[in-house]
Amino acid sequence: MYKPLAVFFIIIGLLSGCQNSSRDSYLIIATDHLSFQDSNCSRDWAEQNSGISLLCRESVRWTHAFTTSLLSGPAMASLLTGLHPRQTGFRHHGQYLEPQHKNIAQIALQKKYRTAFFSGGPPLFRKSGLDAGFELFDDSLNLNESFFLKPFKSSIKNFFEWVSEIGGSPFFAAFYVPDLRYSTRTTVAPSGETRNKSFESQLEEFDTALYELIIKLKKINRWDKTHVILVGLQGRNLYDRQGAHPSLNLHSENSQVALLWKPAQKRRDAPVSWTMDKNISLADVGHTLFDLFNENPESFSRPETSSLTITLTQPKSSFQTSRLHLIESAWGQWKLGTPIFSALLSEEELYFHTKPATLYRTLSDRLEINPLIEKEETQDYFAFYQQAAIELELVPFSNPHSVFRKKALSLWNLTYEDWLSPRLQSILKLYESISPQEVPLDARSWYARSLIENNNWKKLKIVAEVWQNPAFSWLAAKNLNLPRSKKSLPCLDLVNAPSISSADIKNCPDSQFLEALESLEGERKSKKWEKILEDKFILVQILKTNRALGSIWDVTESHENILSLVEILFWSPEYRHLIRPVQKKIKLIQLESP
Repeated sequence: MYKPLAVFFIIIGLLSGCQNSSRDSYLIIATDHLSFQDSNCSRDWAEQNSGISLLCRESVRWTHAFTTSLLSGPAMASLLTGLHPRQTGFRHHGQYLEPQHKNIAQIALQKKYRTAFFSGGPPLFRKSGLDAGFELFDDSLNLNESFFLKPFKSSIKNFFEWVSEIGGSPFFAAFYVPDLRYSTRTTVAPSGETRNKSFESQLEEFDTALYELIIKLKKINRWDKTHVILVGLQGRNLYDRQGAHPSLNLHSENSQVALLWKPAQKRRDAPVSWTMDKNISLADVGHTLFDLFNENPESFSRPETSSLTITLTQPKSSFQTSRLHLIESAWGQWKLGTPIFSALLSEEELYFHTKPATLYRTLSDRLEINPLIEKEETQDYFAFYQQAAIELELVPFSNPHSVFRKKALSLWNLTYEDWLSPRLQSILKLYESISPQEVPLDARSWYARSLIENNNWKKLKIVAEVWQNPAFSWLAAKNLNLPRSKKSLPCLDLVNAPSISSADIKNCPDSQFLEALESLEGERKSKKWEKILEDKFILVQILKTNRALGSIWDVTESHENILSLVEILFWSPEYRHLIRPVQKKIKLIQLESP
């Protein structure tokens, strides 16, 4: 008697499954430092297994796509909202995307899509606010695999496990791929040969992983019905811009990004393969995603965004080519206290809203090295962009290069390799020829750490006296076998003390120091110190990696985080032998025990 009813529900289930399988899926591969030059389809790719090469044959290729922000989080937000950072308020990584802004993943979820985000690491964690609408937001990191990076290959593996779990349901998924930032990471070619450590090697590794992703999508019959969008979040510094920080370089090499869009098609359709050379932005890409879901992004009059949907079926566009594009970086506001650095881009010019204003004719000056001089014959050009800047309420930015010229001894001048070099030798070299008093205040903890890691106890003693730092004086005296300074710290006075009273403990505000000391010298000795020291080393590694990546991660760089009392305890002669095993355990290859 139940058979007709059962058959009815089976039919309904099958119809529902057919409806799901008929809808297109979406996959965004958002990659740091992937410029147009690095994904040029005319390039002769060395790797035989090239994902970029495969995409080139089946995609719409935008040659003049530009980011909305040099910072990954705000740029990713533009892809997901169709808005510019000035409209979302998410300008740098000390902020987040407010929940009132509509995210395309939320739209997809409402329309019964399965949604997932796979983050390769900092700075795009859940706290960025980008997780709205994603059923799965995978931002976990395996520190034993790679410090603060989940390689693209690992994210791909997690993606296919998720695709297997959701069955034939349509999906909206996004990868955040920061791999190209890690230029010294060891990679291996498909032939088994270890590549040299360079950006080019990371690009080859990424390209091979992309190839494997595409082949697997084809194998499980997901390729044809999936929009695959490969997009750069920012370019990379290719020229000497007079010491400009990478996050303050709004020139085209750092703001013009890769964009290849493989549209979903029926298998019998001929592959889409054409090139578009009109200026577009990542906000336009986000606008297009809303359009494909039959939704409208939030509306703002300027800067204008447009849908690129028509371009996915024929090589033409539907928007005005005369519109202005806004590119910005709020890194200076976040890290240096400067105004937000903004640029306006048209078909023929690139305008920097600086003091004084800077304007380049990009058609005749492709490298943007000869700015126009504001005079009578160019006054109208400058006036046009200055008026647009006023309408957008942009604040003029002081010359970005001057910020760093004035700080020749600043840590901002150190490179990726400097920060990840053994024992911070670059910092040691930076300040070795000047007096301790000349070392900038924000660099003193790092300089002291470099002295400690290089066992330069005599120099540490000198700087401790000049800076009047009792903790450094204590450590220097310990390692030089000198009498203990009278000016010490209550916590350090407890080391090797014959007895410790409750009053002594109250005078030491550092609970982790007390726990470590108790596990080393107390009546109930334990291995608790090992976990405490491990956490301190990991925190320092986070700070170093953040500096190496251009200080794009929202971490607190306090003196206690850079050089804690716990570490000072372990750098003393009695406990220094315990450092090496902990370093080995957490694979901090750049730290070496004395």
